[in-house]
Amino acid sequence: MGVLLKIVYRNLKEHKVKSLIIGIIIAFGMYILIVGNSIIDTVTAGISKNFVEYNTGHVVVFPSNLENPSLVGGPQEMMENKVVPIIRDYRSVVEVVTSNPKVTAVSPQINGMATMQFGEEGSGFAQLLAVDPGLYVKFFPDNIVLQKGRFLSPGEEGIVLSASAVEMLEESSAETVDIGDPVILTGTTLTAGMKIREVPVVGIYDVTVASQMMTSYLDVENMRVLNGMTQITDLEAVLTKDEQSGLGSVDEDSLFGAEDSFIQEDAPVTSESDRPIASAGDSSDRELYNAVNPDAWHYLLIRLEDESQIRKVVRELNGEFTARDMDVTAYRWIEAAGQVAEMTAALRLVFNVIIIIIAVVAVIIIMNTLVISVTERIGEIGTMRAIGAQKSFVRRMIILETVVISLFFGGLGILLGSLTIGIVGAARIETQSLILQMLAGGSVIRPVISAGSIIVSLIGMLAAGVIASVYPAQLALRIEPRQAMDTH
Repeated sequence: MGVLLKIVYRNLKEHKVKSLIIGIIIAFGMYILIVGNSIIDTVTAGISKNFVEYNTGHVVVFPSNLENPSLVGGPQEMMENKVVPIIRDYRSVVEVVTSNPKVTAVSPQINGMATMQFGEEGSGFAQLLAVDPGLYVKFFPDNIVLQKGRFLSPGEEGIVLSASAVEMLEESSAETVDIGDPVILTGTTLTAGMKIREVPVVGIYDVTVASQMMTSYLDVENMRVLNGMTQITDLEAVLTKDEQSGLGSVDEDSLFGAEDSFIQEDAPVTSESDRPIASAGDSSDRELYNAVNPDAWHYLLIRLEDESQIRKVVRELNGEFTARDMDVTAYRWIEAAGQVAEMTAALRLVFNVIIIIIAVVAVIIIMNTLVISVTERIGEIGTMRAIGAQKSFVRRMIILETVVISLFFGGLGILLGSLTIGIVGAARIETQSLILQMLAGGSVIRPVISAGSIIVSLIGMLAAGVIASVYPAQLALRIEPRQAMDTH
């Protein structure tokens, strides 16, 4: 092996130009790999931090019949003015979730949208979020950076406006929004029609991540009213067709119809399903069906003690939900984050395609350079064969030459790439763009690179070098000892 290394060193030294050409290609490819992987790793870590720490937690539980389980922008059903399903038997679902020893915190939430009116002229649009204040603050302790006032207390009515929502209202009204000022919210849903609620401003907070930009926090009771989460609409939203048919025809006319509606007292009742649901004059039933559902939530966020257990916990929870015949499904945070998080996978795919193209071009160039090198060394290789060198020795020599070049210049590419990443990180570049903050995981861009990415990149470059040397090695093996004499 020592003799082989000496020969390899001599050959590389004698063919400096060709070795340098191959080395520059390898170093450049490795540099692109390191910097590109750093960008992907930084974006992946940034989006993960953004969603896990501020939006989704590690796992999210949605109703199984939700067509598009996503937290970004609210459920698709809400955007299309459809009935948004709620978690059925919410308390039992929470019991199942919290009984898992890997779960450390939960937070139920409701999405909503409404127009805002402030004063006589002020108006705007609000994306709303209702939470359990106690559970939410425990779940996201760093989520609310208050500018004025305070966050909602359990059972308190009011709204905590985002800074951007306040700016919208102040620009349109030419007045200052302050704590205690009333804001009129108007929500329109397919089931409840138009609902109007007046709530006081409890607090004003500054956003910490891009996805919070238009989100204001409304108390649960008023959110349920705006969403039309009454007992009867919740039933219609979550019951299957068979279950709804068992209840008979339930509509506004049958519940609150004309004044001449009545119950025929002498009508025979053969079963509970035959019993009339309500009459126009029955105010107690009317209040029951108009009352909001106190257990109505759109989804449940879950935080785990160990992030590496996400997949296992999702499997365990879904298995338990299925065993108990619960109409809910657990998802990993990246699935619940929607298209924003999926952007990382798309970016990585594009980067991998670019790398494959670069790798193919590099292999072709390295191969051609090695072929020329072998052709120029016909006499040398023929002489080696004449004095007893086996074909395996010649093959190892050609491949080892490429490996040595790959390791040396690949290491140089890693060093330059790491130096570039270190310089950018040390510069502490700040960005005011909320989108870039979301991708970078903060206002300061700190690129990162994982040891795994460096190892994979180096192995990939070595593999490309070895593949490129296979054909030149085969050419070298075809050289016969007599060809050495023909070159002299």
